[in-house]
Amino acid sequence: MPVHPAGRYHYNSVVEIMRFERGGWNPMPCNRLDRLTSGLMFIAKTKEASKSMMLQLQTRTIKKEYVAMVKGEFPEGDVVVEQPILAISPKLGLNRVKANGKHAKTLFRRRSYNPTKDYSVVQCLPFTGRTHQIRVHLQFLGHPIANDPIYCNRKVFGPNLGVGGEGDDEDIITRLSRMGKEEVAEAVAYHDELVADYEKRKAERMSGETCSICDTPLYTDPGAHELGIYLHAKKYNCVEGKWSYETPLPDWALPKEGDVVSEVLVLESVDIPLVLKEGNAGEEVKTSLDGNAEKEEEEEEEESEIEEVKKEVQMPKEITPQELEMLQIGGESDEEEEGTQKGDEKDIVTEKVVDGLEGK
Repeated sequence: MPVHPAGRYHYNSVVEIMRFERGGWNPMPCNRLDRLTSGLMFIAKTKEASKSMMLQLQTRTIKKEYVAMVKGEFPEGDVVVEQPILAISPKLGLNRVKANGKHAKTLFRRRSYNPTKDYSVVQCLPFTGRTHQIRVHLQFLGHPIANDPIYCNRKVFGPNLGVGGEGDDEDIITRLSRMGKEEVAEAVAYHDELVADYEKRKAERMSGETCSICDTPLYTDPGAHELGIYLHAKKYNCVEGKWSYETPLPDWALPKEGDVVSEVLVLESVDIPLVLKEGNAGEEVKTSLDGNAEKEEEEEEEESEIEEVKKEVQMPKEITPQELEMLQIGGESDEEEEGTQKGDEKDIVTEKVVDGLEGK
């Protein structure tokens, strides 16, 4: 579920559920996650706590650690991407690496690799907080999150899945906007057996009940695999050492039999990572993967930027026009996008929860 009321999500949002269940106080999210991302989220009980956390996020005095499961054998050692990110379609919530985008920097290190299934579990440390930053940077490296419905979708990005920024923006936007609208309609129009199969699966998803207010047929609750992607906000740490919060790893991130396990970074020990600067996009990917990037410290502090909340897009494999209308078009941030101000309260729009935490 989203953090804030958005689109068709109003009462079914983190803020509204907490307000209803705990009454008598106004929950103030201090960070936000993408609707598809699990992990750590902070809810302030007071304006003072909210402002304090917002200041720490905006001044980047908080270190963040994520884990992701990606396609292929991710290289050993530190892999750093410092590539600007631009929203090429705000309506669709689609972001890509672009020279005219906003500065973005992420450090990756492999936790494990499963040679049988050819996937890697990767440690992700974002040093900036752009919308879909981790997802976009992993795709750029050629290792997209394994079940990402957008950035790991060959029907949208082509056979190479957009590695190195490959692909024409307009073509990608067109394919993404059409995905779901035409796919099922074209299939069922020419294949009677697909019609029967599609109707059967659709019937299995219907609960047989209708909404008491608008009489809309209600679907059954989706399975856990339909509610998120393999991206989890694992740990937040104050650089001053005043506090540190951590959530358990999800099942998909735990070591499995046959995994090749690697040494991971200790978040508290991480300082300024490697910086990629020279060469074009493809060369930078190769340099990073070969581990030959030069070390360089950032000389200037980037200003905190206040971004508007964006909606999230989730495209299922099959979709009817009625289901399409129910989708959230746009994108919430799965990494920190510094917050919006509402009246006397400030919400830091960043990352979301599945393991909820309250307070500072």
